[in-house]
Amino acid sequence: MQIHNTLPTMNSNRVQRVSQSETSVLVNAQLRSPYCFPEHEGLTGVLLTLNGNVRYTIDQQTWRLQSRYGFLLNQGSSIGFEIEPGRVPTHVCLIFFHRELMKNVLSALTHPNELQDPTRPESLEFVQRRYTYGELAPQALLNWAEREKPNQRDGEEQAYFFFERLVRANRHHQRHRQQLPVVKASTQKALYARLYEARHLIDEQYAQPLTLETIAQQVGLNAFHLLRRFADLFHQTPHQYLTQVRLRQARHLLLATGFSVAEVSFLVGFESLGSFCGLFKRHFSCSPAQFRKRYRR
Repeated sequence: MQIHNTLPTMNSNRVQRVSQSETSVLVNAQLRSPYCFPEHEGLTGVLLTLNGNVRYTIDQQTWRLQSRYGFLLNQGSSIGFEIEPGRVPTHVCLIFFHRELMKNVLSALTHPNELQDPTRPESLEFVQRRYTYGELAPQALLNWAEREKPNQRDGEEQAYFFFERLVRANRHHQRHRQQLPVVKASTQKALYARLYEARHLIDEQYAQPLTLETIAQQVGLNAFHLLRRFADLFHQTPHQYLTQVRLRQARHLLLATGFSVAEVSFLVGFESLGSFCGLFKRHFSCSPAQFRKRYRR
C-alpha cells in the first residue's frame, strides 16, 4: 500500500494509474484552511474526516462531514472538498482500493468455495450516505499507517480485511434501504441518505429545540414524508428517537458529572423538569436521582 502525507493532484491520467496499480493508496493528510481540493473523478474507496470540519462535493451533492464521520466512494464518482475555518489542522484520510484487491474479495464473498476461481464477482455499489467512524471501523489500517516505518505488505493485507468488512456491511445497508416502500431506485437512494441525515442531525443537535418541521426543513423533506419514512426505516418516529438520544445523554451526565438533575434536564434539551423525570423513570425504572445513587461509583 502506498502512503501519502499530502494530497496528490488528481487528474484523469493519475486516476487511471492508481486504478490500474497493484497496491491500494492511503492519503493521511493534515490540512489548514483555507484549502480547496478541486472536484475530480474518484475511485472506489473511503474518505474520513478525523478532525475538523470539511465540506465535500460528491457527484454534485454537498455533504458537511464533522470529526469522525466518513463517506464511501464508488468508481467514477466525482469528489472535491473545502476545509472549513478552524484553529487546529484538519485531518483528512482517503483510502483508494486497487482493482485486483476488490476483484479478489468480491469473488471470494460471491463464491465461498475456496478452490474455485470465479471470473465474475458481484458488482459493487456502496450505499451513499454519511457514516460514523464506528460504522467504518478503519482503526487497524490507520494504526498501521501511523507507524514510524510501516511495511507496505502489512498495509495491503489490512486493506483486504478492511474492504471485506465494508462489503459485508454494505450488503446490510442495501437490505436496510429496501425497507423503504419506494419503487423508483434513484428516489429510494436519495431518500435513504436524507433519512440518515435527519438521524445524524438529531444526534448532533439533540440539546436544541428540534421539531419535526425544523428537521424536515434542514434535510429537504416534507414533514409528513419524513415522519412516515423515518418510522419505516428506523421503527420509531423522529420525536421518539430524539427522546431516546436525550435520555441516553442524560444517563451519561448523571454518572459522569456533578450537574444537578435540573441542570442535566436542561443540558440535554428538555424544557420541563417534570417531563424529564417522568420519561426517565419510565425508561429506566427509577428516578434520575435514584439512578445516580444506585449506579454512580
